[in-house]
Amino acid sequence: MIDYFSSSRYKLSKERIKKAFNFEIDDFREVPLILQTNSYWLTGHDPEEIPDDYFDNPQSMLEFQEAGIEEHLQKVDDDYIPYLMPWYGVALMAGAFGSKIVFPKKIDPSCASFSVEKLEDIEKIKIPEFEENFFTKKVLDAIRYFKENSGWPIAITDPQGTLATISLIVGYKNLFYWMNDYPDKIDDLFKIVNETLIEWIKIQKKYSGEKINQCNGAINAALPEGLGVWWADDDSVILSPDMYKRFVVPNYSKLFGSFGGGMLHWCGNANHQLDNILSIKEIKAFHNYILGKVDDVSEVQNRAKEKKVCLVAGDIIPIEEELEGYLKEIKEKLNPRGLVLQFTVSPKLGIKKGQYTETTRDVMKSAQRIIEFFRG
Repeated sequence: MIDYFSSSRYKLSKERIKKAFNFEIDDFREVPLILQTNSYWLTGHDPEEIPDDYFDNPQSMLEFQEAGIEEHLQKVDDDYIPYLMPWYGVALMAGAFGSKIVFPKKIDPSCASFSVEKLEDIEKIKIPEFEENFFTKKVLDAIRYFKENSGWPIAITDPQGTLATISLIVGYKNLFYWMNDYPDKIDDLFKIVNETLIEWIKIQKKYSGEKINQCNGAINAALPEGLGVWWADDDSVILSPDMYKRFVVPNYSKLFGSFGGGMLHWCGNANHQLDNILSIKEIKAFHNYILGKVDDVSEVQNRAKEKKVCLVAGDIIPIEEELEGYLKEIKEKLNPRGLVLQFTVSPKLGIKKGQYTETTRDVMKSAQRIIEFFRG
């Protein structure tokens, strides 16, 4: 670990990423190329490689992630900057608010039922006691264990934004009806969840020692200083622009502003929200998993450059038969200026014709194909 952070590889990757965010790169060979061969989430992994107690024992989580980091650094020459992730699924904060979360063996946690089923239940939603709540305590205990037993930087746990968190508290059907019929009640819910998420990130940073305006793990690399957080916003793809502007934009301006700026992630096509997203104060980067649809993200990049917002484009990579055509399309249709490429190379999961599908691949060989294509 010590050798890595004093290495020329680390210094070069950090400088590349900084230049990309400053729109100073014009050559695809210099675009930051970040490959995730060791995802902290379990979907797409070979079940035989996953510890049975991954979510119950911080030591197992640490050993699994450290083994992946070491293998990657030995075999893949990209711009990945390692970090540890206290990972307990995307529904963790919904669980902290009372939704039922299940933890199957060797599978990522998921939401089984919602905590708010009636409108009046919104009044019961309060900021959790982070050091006592079952879900948030698991994260803080993992951060503490990682810090005591490893020297790698520690990221905040997967930060679902306010919209995504509320979707897992009330469910889509109730949320969309109530936004229209009871907007004041939904305003109250957005306010309390927004405040919770801000305080939740702050206490994690306190435990890990991460600076308020710095963020590990958003793109499998440390973001440049001045970007202190990232938020996942996958539900932006299904919400109307009017509702997004009404409920989401003002709250996200507070989320990003509390950490000096940051990056917004979504999977798929949220191009109908670009006016709204670009109006969010302190948003400095987009992270878009494009599901193989390069034309869609080309539009995102063209709009992002208007405000010098860096685009981090990528995917869980396509199946091997579609990979080369996909990489060629990226090179032909995207501009290297203001661009970072970030791909997840999964042994059991890929994209086929824009949809996730099961596959089988040699992760390191696939990673090498991508590196040779862009850097060869």
